[in-house]
Amino acid sequence: MTKKKNKIDRISEIINQNKIKEVKFRDQSFNINDFGAVKGGRIKNTEVINKTIKKCSNAGGGRVIIPAGIYLSGPIVLADNVNLYLKKGAVLKFSSNLADYKIIRSEFEGEKNYRFESPISAKKAVNIAITGKGIIDGSGDKWRPVKKYKMTKNQWQKLIATGGAVQKTEECKIWWPSQKALNGQDLVHNLDIKRKEGAEITPEDYRKAGEYLRPVLLNLKECKNILIEGVTFQNSPGWNLHPLMSENIILRQLTIRNPWYAQNGDGLDIDSCKNVLVEECNFDVGDDAICLKSGKNESGRKRKMPSENIYIRDCNVYHGHGGFVIGSEMSSGVKNVYLENCNFMGTDIGIRFKSTRGRGGTVEEIYLRQVRMSKIKHQAIKFNLFYESKSGSKIKKEKVTVETPQFKNIYLKDINCLDSEQGIYIKGLPEMPVENIYLEDLKINGDKGLKVNYAENIEIENLDLISKNEHLQLLNSKKINLRNYLIIAADGSGDCKTFSEALKMLEGNNTINKVFIKNGIYKEKIVIPETLKNLTFIGEDPETTILTYDDYARKIKENGKEMGTFDSASIFINGERLKFKNITFVNTSEPRSKVGQAVAASVGGDKVAFYNCKFKGNQDTLYTKSSEGRLYFGNCYIEGDVDFIFGAATAYFNECEIYSTGPGYITAASTPKEKEYGYVFKDCILSSDLKENTVFLGRPWRPYGNVVFINTYMGKHVREKAWNNWRDPAKEKTARYAEYNSYGPGAANSKRFDWIKILTAEEARRYNINMIFTDQNWF
Repeated sequence: MTKKKNKIDRISEIINQNKIKEVKFRDQSFNINDFGAVKGGRIKNTEVINKTIKKCSNAGGGRVIIPAGIYLSGPIVLADNVNLYLKKGAVLKFSSNLADYKIIRSEFEGEKNYRFESPISAKKAVNIAITGKGIIDGSGDKWRPVKKYKMTKNQWQKLIATGGAVQKTEECKIWWPSQKALNGQDLVHNLDIKRKEGAEITPEDYRKAGEYLRPVLLNLKECKNILIEGVTFQNSPGWNLHPLMSENIILRQLTIRNPWYAQNGDGLDIDSCKNVLVEECNFDVGDDAICLKSGKNESGRKRKMPSENIYIRDCNVYHGHGGFVIGSEMSSGVKNVYLENCNFMGTDIGIRFKSTRGRGGTVEEIYLRQVRMSKIKHQAIKFNLFYESKSGSKIKKEKVTVETPQFKNIYLKDINCLDSEQGIYIKGLPEMPVENIYLEDLKINGDKGLKVNYAENIEIENLDLISKNEHLQLLNSKKINLRNYLIIAADGSGDCKTFSEALKMLEGNNTINKVFIKNGIYKEKIVIPETLKNLTFIGEDPETTILTYDDYARKIKENGKEMGTFDSASIFINGERLKFKNITFVNTSEPRSKVGQAVAASVGGDKVAFYNCKFKGNQDTLYTKSSEGRLYFGNCYIEGDVDFIFGAATAYFNECEIYSTGPGYITAASTPKEKEYGYVFKDCILSSDLKENTVFLGRPWRPYGNVVFINTYMGKHVREKAWNNWRDPAKEKTARYAEYNSYGPGAANSKRFDWIKILTAEEARRYNINMIFTDQNWF
């Protein structure tokens, strides 16, 4: 495994060692204008271009030049030793007249079928190229169906005004270029049945399906030594580029485009090819951008031609269903794939592996590194062996046959995704788990985290995964090794059952930087020591991942003395640079009239951050203990009644809900005189079910308490005067309380005390988080 894994760090070396020889051509040129071509886009140049290509080939090869200008053409066929060269400013635009195209026996999506011939094609050609700086336009907008929900209202109205036919489905309305195209699927299905039953069916019988049988723009079948460089391919009827059962291919510096709503508008589909280099290409398409295939089901397996020795580097994908995709038609297998230094920006899925039962085939020895992603609509990384199938997590295990697809030995390193719906999703088959997947140095942001179902031997090292919920879901899998993770599971499915056990395991362990806490109620008094640093604690769900205890200030200890407020906490957090996510901290002691103060969380450490956490208690719920402490609370919920946020630390509360369970005081700051900042509440919500005028914003525990509310909603429960001097008028001169731009029934008004500062916009800018925390790499 180590030897194979090392390949991930040698991709550049491997690509250079396996350099594909670039095809060369004779130094002679044939300009289509010299043979009668007419630019302008009105006269078809089909015959002229094809004759020029043949003449060039018969003369030993060279360049067929398409000069600047728009040249309309029907289908053209490349020939041996010919480089079709498009000069800058040249546009080769293909006809949308179906009469210009033959119906031929073809292959699409891994199966043999009848379709219209491609605008550009070659079969069993040797030494061919398409190069230059021009544009090849397939007029696909005249062929493709369009789903209504993919267009704006005005776009849809303009489209249906052009004619065609509209189909109503359960999902949506679909525009088709003609009624024939709309009826095409049923017609083709019936013709295929009749043909299999022995009826005499001619290719022309399929023509009645119209645009439904739309071709790929470029089809190169069983060709050798191919160079495609510099040109733009756009507006394809089906896929853009489809090299099929070909070898020794270089695709370089291409621009491949389709509207984002283009049905089956793939960019590049490498199908049962070997020795392929794709470099410095840009994709902006309506379906998968870079896709590897090898036939579908039985016909694909009979090919016995995997896609292999594929090298991809320095490419950008701006839109597409998938940035890099293998499948779903991969029945001959895919192996020896190396990809590095690519950007996927705005794709539905970033890196995608897909198949389903019936395919068969093996995908193995895949190496991907240095992939950067942003604005990924769904998963950053996705393995799904139930493609186009509906299934839950519990499904029937079937017998392994030649129809069972297998994905194994796949290596991903240095993958960065700024935002996605889900970070990583892996779903194999019960009878054939996805296996031997190695993920290293991943930094991924997602609404959801990692979900693994039916997988085996998954190793993840140095995973930095930020998620709002469902951080880790490990189902029906074996040997899942998250090397930098420690998993706490009350049900015994993790590395330990309790938080306290986890703390012992973390002592002196420098390899673990993430602690995942599975759903459960963990009733234990927890002390995180000062020695623990640079750790992230992540709960499975804040509603069901609960750390709780029930000590309280008036509790009598063995020595006969009361416990006191400061020892009553359910958890003591004393470490440095710690993060907590999706966890609820609770002190269940009640009623307050009998137990007194009862702290849920005592935070004595420095640079401690909380995200999507909940703090529940009554009096003194959250203790921000240290005067040197810097704390951050993002999207948190904090509840209590009296002084339930108190202490000396500098703490920033961003978009938090502060809920008052009873009449009392929200804050009791003890900010030291020398500290410029104490508590800052920004864009928060102060809520309660209490009657109006029952809760104070705060009172100074120490003379120089510092609390500021900015852009905060204040409910009716907030008192009109809002602040309290703790029965000490002298504190009115020292306490530093301020408000700015708060709103709601309890917001600042003329009845506030005159010792409360109402900030100007300029003064409020002093409380920007960048000024409060100059060192920001800890939250």
